[in-house]
Amino acid sequence: RSAVKAALQYFHVGGERHTHDEEESLFPRLLAVAPNGTCEVIERLTRDHDEAGELHASVDWLYTAWISNGVLEGSDQADLQARTTRLKRLYTDHILVEETEVFPRAAVALDNQILAEIGREFSSRRK
Repeated sequence: RSAVKAALQYFHVGGERHTHDEEESLFPRLLAVAPNGTCEVIERLTRDHDEAGELHASVDWLYTAWISNGVLEGSDQADLQARTTRLKRLYTDHILVEETEVFPRAAVALDNQILAEIGREFSSRRK
């Protein structure tokens, strides 16, 4: 139970921070100098963030019910499995797009001063 609680807390804090990092710091700057196709990629990642938020809310609810009751009924258990499987797939695909499309575009399109500003904003979210 403590491991589940710790994982839920990690994703709650880390997931929100990740979304803010990208949507408030990286994406607007990258869009300002957007190479071809960047807008579509960023729209996709933003939709991923929205879907991940919805999935996490339901997964949190289901795990909290499991922790409180000590058991999940069959339909809830199947729902939890389906939602965690979807989260895993979403994150795998999301990270691949970040690493192969967004971050390389940012490295080319954004100068060192902008990258440093983004880094400071990321850091300030962790204090």
